[in-house]
Amino acid sequence: MDLIYIPEDLSSCPKFGNKSCPPTNRSFRVRLIMYLLMTGAMVITIFGNLVIIISISHFKQLHSPTNFLILSMATTDFLLGFVIMPYSMVRSVESCWYFGDSFCKFHASFDMMLSLTSIFHLCSIAIDRFYAVCAPLHYTTTMTASMIKRLLFFCWAAPALFSFGLVLSEANVSERSTALLKRTHSTHKTKTMNSPDLWYSPETQFCFAAANNSCPRKARPALVVCAMYLVMIGAIVMTMLGNMVVIISIAHFKQLHSPTNFLILSMATTDFLLSCVVMPFSMVRSIESCWYFGDLFCKVHSCCDIMLCTTSIFHLCFISVDRHYAVCDPLHYVTQITVGVVGVFLLISWSVPILFAFGLVFSELNLIGAEDFVAAIDCTGLCVLIFNKLWGVLASFIAFFLPGAIMVGIYIHIFTVARKHARKIGPGPRTKRALSESKMKATSGKESKATKTLSIVMGVFVLCWLPFFVLTITDPFIGFTTPEDLYNVFLWLGYFNSTFNPIIYGMFYPWFRKALRMIVT
Repeated sequence: MDLIYIPEDLSSCPKFGNKSCPPTNRSFRVRLIMYLLMTGAMVITIFGNLVIIISISHFKQLHSPTNFLILSMATTDFLLGFVIMPYSMVRSVESCWYFGDSFCKFHASFDMMLSLTSIFHLCSIAIDRFYAVCAPLHYTTTMTASMIKRLLFFCWAAPALFSFGLVLSEANVSERSTALLKRTHSTHKTKTMNSPDLWYSPETQFCFAAANNSCPRKARPALVVCAMYLVMIGAIVMTMLGNMVVIISIAHFKQLHSPTNFLILSMATTDFLLSCVVMPFSMVRSIESCWYFGDLFCKVHSCCDIMLCTTSIFHLCFISVDRHYAVCDPLHYVTQITVGVVGVFLLISWSVPILFAFGLVFSELNLIGAEDFVAAIDCTGLCVLIFNKLWGVLASFIAFFLPGAIMVGIYIHIFTVARKHARKIGPGPRTKRALSESKMKATSGKESKATKTLSIVMGVFVLCWLPFFVLTITDPFIGFTTPEDLYNVFLWLGYFNSTFNPIIYGMFYPWFRKALRMIVT
């Protein structure tokens, strides 16, 4: 038989569409186990190869021909774990592809290219080992820097040309396969046109073209879509790499192990997780106006979004408390802000947002009173976080306005005290007391500079997130009439705060600039 028989009662990928592929029926427990195993493999692949990349790049003693080949191969495997494996995981578990035909081709091209590139690297390493063992006297003259460059160019160029040329030209699709696909599509088209419930006008675009209750997809020019993807991907990469440098700097250099820096380390971890867990999926939703990742993951994504944003501002609140003791009570700072106290700060900063976010979203308290609106907009491919009037105010007050007000009050008091210290310490004779005051002045100057820097961090945070939380409060009172694009602009303005934080550290913190210079060089 040319065609595989598919039972009519079998569920389909985009919820019972006539033109949809049939998924593999798996229990929730099996899917959960598969997701856990594959996610673990991805995390090990990404961080394992990242350690190799950092190690060989950082230590000059490891700069050898073989290690350069290993470095390039680790980069290949890192890209495989970061670019290919997440989408392949969804496809393998759900037996469905939710990311469009064009991205399917690019995904297949990158999959083939990176796999071949890894194999080609292993072949080049074998050649390198052959000369190192069988012709050691001529090894240094044979495996030169230019020779390594030629091998690396071949390892990357040949798979790229082969993969993209093969997939995009569709030379791998035989005439018989093309005929079967056309025949199948023709059959599905006939079924769809004969069903009045599934017929749509050709001008309308939907998230799932074959779904009975699909959300409409916002049509954007290709140039606008490309520009939006470039800006958002750039923000994601900068957020990820910038905060990763902060994490590595503070974790690696023992001179930076201080209470304030431990809080900054934890906040950088929050921003890093935001760039990995939240921002990529929000990017697809913002640009495509569709949610392709299922209802359960929609709730988990919303929980992580609320949790990480709230965690970030809680960190800033406790950093302001730390600065208050450092400037206003420096003599007791060491005894009051200990590692144990910082541990309590971190516990509160993480546990309270987790309980708040997951409890609110999964209990659906935020939807009480807005059931009619939710039912009116409900469709396949929708993932929006809706707050009723009560929780729009409460959530914004708990996550933003209350800790923000505390921070503003603390920093105003800090600046007042710092100004009083500056007035008290004046020029005088070079006595022991004057020397002591000079030392205190230098210390106070350092603390004041650090406080100003942290105030800039807080100010950037408030400017980034204030429009979004004001919109969260006002939207329920105006009947949820906020334009979707305006909501996405304010949301991504808040996300950009996580991108700006490492830049602020690099501009104002000498220890960060020195650590970054040591890591890079």
